[in-house]
Amino acid sequence: WKIIWNIKDLKDGVYYLRAIARDDAGNTVVSAPVSCEVRHAPANLIINGNFNLGGTQGWVNLNNSVKINSSNGNYYLTNTYNWNFYQNLTLTPGVYKLTARTKKGTSTKGARIVVQFRFDNGTKTAPYDFGYKNAGTGWESMPAMTIKVPAGASVTRIYLLSGGSGNQHFDDLTLTAI
Repeated sequence: WKIIWNIKDLKDGVYYLRAIARDDAGNTVVSAPVSCEVRHAPANLIINGNFNLGGTQGWVNLNNSVKINSSNGNYYLTNTYNWNFYQNLTLTPGVYKLTARTKKGTSTKGARIVVQFRFDNGTKTAPYDFGYKNAGTGWESMPAMTIKVPAGASVTRIYLLSGGSGNQHFDDLTLTAI
């Protein structure tokens, strides 16, 4: 037998299915239960990480410092070495995985992603500063980055910038709880 099952509204967990066969005489047989595990992919907490939602929607773009480009229908970000482009997130304390793709621009130092935590008392810290130098000229995935959000951090700010003078391209950012 075959079943088509919409699991969109189910919580993660194990569910059991049984089939009931009924013949023309009204006799029924119930199958042994079949277990099915439902495990939804974690939600991406970055807003507009692929830059397809109207340019910089979801991001702060001070002084119009960045440019959204398009190639064959794929939108991506180009930024230089500045601190004017970032996204503020409200995250619960815990561990998260950040992924991104980057493409070599004119920067000789490659891509840079900085994660800063801001606290209600006005203090801030930037314990994560991830760099990546492209091996080639095409799109490359940066190694997955692990971030631990501390208790008391009211805002997690993620900056995308080039590692030095020149520009760098970014696309397909994801942040998921692990």
